[in-house]
Amino acid sequence: MQTKPSIRFVYRSGKESQGSTFMRCFQLSAMIRPYLEDRFDIDVLEMPDGNSPFKQLLWAKRQARHTIFVFSKAAINKLFASTVWWLRQRGSLICFDQVDNDHGVTSRLYADIQFCSSYAQLEKLRRHKKENPRFKGEPMLLLHSYDLRLENFTPRELDHARMVYFGDPRNANLKAGIEKTMDVIEISESDEMQAVLPRLAGYNLHYCIRNQDIAAPLSSKPFTKGFTAAACGANVIAHRRTEDVEEFLGSDYPFLVDGDRPDEVLSMIERAKHSYGDADWLRAQSIMQTVKTRVSPKALAQQLSTALKEFGIG
Repeated sequence: MQTKPSIRFVYRSGKESQGSTFMRCFQLSAMIRPYLEDRFDIDVLEMPDGNSPFKQLLWAKRQARHTIFVFSKAAINKLFASTVWWLRQRGSLICFDQVDNDHGVTSRLYADIQFCSSYAQLEKLRRHKKENPRFKGEPMLLLHSYDLRLENFTPRELDHARMVYFGDPRNANLKAGIEKTMDVIEISESDEMQAVLPRLAGYNLHYCIRNQDIAAPLSSKPFTKGFTAAACGANVIAHRRTEDVEEFLGSDYPFLVDGDRPDEVLSMIERAKHSYGDADWLRAQSIMQTVKTRVSPKALAQQLSTALKEFGIG
């Protein structure tokens, strides 16, 4: 009987509660397993932390041959070229899941697949690879998603719009009185999520406008705030220029902000709140339901399966 190929989502020791590690190793493996376990052996794998290439090489030598390794963002940051070389010599497939890291920083490392957690990142990497043939790794789509604990989320019935910003407020545009129009639920670590889940049920409108920081050339942030809102059954207020917003919401989504002035943001907040229950609100709800489907566990499993088939696996 032929053994199923093994997929190991590799995380760095001590980073288990870091958002990207928790969601892209522990949760992602759990999300796709029901759809792929008939063809693949899927699990997480701890990689030692620290700056010792010798210790990391000993770890690599203990791994099974012909394994599909998906290295998380934090693991890639501490990965040595000698480790990658050894794993590839033993017939393993090396995949990088950088999320919002700058892919250019790790160009010294050899990857077979560069997973992209957003369409914007996929476009950037494809263009970069075309212009720089020595760049290692085939860009393949493996979208980010919502927290798995929201999979069976049930929002409360509300008779008006209630808005929330969910996350680290330092990352949001909350200046000039904007913060007074909403509640803020602050969260920065994945282990805080369980405690705030009941509070999220009381909101049907999520604020997703970030501070416009300057991204690295090969870095893109996935539309995670939008995915979270979709899983909560909520609409969003977002900025049109945010990466992947129009890809998921469409250019005619009713609650997109075009400008940068606080009065423009405040005007859209007022419009969205007053539209509760009307045609624009219901159309936005329908769009958000589609967003959830596009980043569902089944969709992510299909994306991973498609990527591996490009390499003749599965």
